[in-house]
Amino acid sequence: MNCAVAVARGSSDLAANASHFARANCVHEHDYHWYANRHIAGIGKLDEARIAEQISALRGSLPNPTFIVFPHWGVDYEGITSKHRLTAAALADAGADLIIGHGAHVVQDVEMINGCLVIYNIGNFVWNTPGRFSKCGAPPYGLAAALNFGSDPDKGVGLRLYPIVTDNALTDFQNRLVTSVEFVDALEVLPLGPHGLLRPTQDATGFHVELTLSRPRPSEEVAVDLDSREAPGVMPSEAKLHAASQRLAPLFSSNRR
Repeated sequence: MNCAVAVARGSSDLAANASHFARANCVHEHDYHWYANRHIAGIGKLDEARIAEQISALRGSLPNPTFIVFPHWGVDYEGITSKHRLTAAALADAGADLIIGHGAHVVQDVEMINGCLVIYNIGNFVWNTPGRFSKCGAPPYGLAAALNFGSDPDKGVGLRLYPIVTDNALTDFQNRLVTSVEFVDALEVLPLGPHGLLRPTQDATGFHVELTLSRPRPSEEVAVDLDSREAPGVMPSEAKLHAASQRLAPLFSSNRR
């Protein structure tokens, strides 16, 4: 069933839920009884009401909680659906601070809903098939996510998203962090939310975008203008690449890869 795991980390507490978005007429459920129930073990089915109950219970017992939902959902190599948006909104209303989705093999939209950051899909990390990036016109990138819990809980939790090259046709099944040129491309072609939501930067690990999860969670919603985004897989124009390069030049001047 759905489960929440609470982990104490310094002055912060992390509560995480990992579950699977239920699929209608799922062949795995019919043939193998895939989803867990009261009588058999299996995969946890994503249940917004149960997650809300868990968050409410843990919020009363943890002094400094950060609630993360990690759902497996999405249509392979396609965009997000209205069902996923509605589910994300329900999870945000339930009190989730961060939603990191996975399962569609490609990076999907990023947006803020009632103070909850939603990354609908981070794409592949390691995947042992050739993939369909080229066939589907999808950018060859995934995201590796890292959370940083500092000693001061009032400063919030830091989230870093590192673009990685995950198209096995390009990497020969050896996924890697992006180069400086690929980072500029990834910023242009990946749907990383409205301008200014995530800040591009670099650390010892590599190029990434980052954001601090606010504490307490703000009540206002930051809208995403999805219509203004270029279609997945469309390469940026030379002018856009030049503009992005100029904007990020300070990052690359001291360490070109």
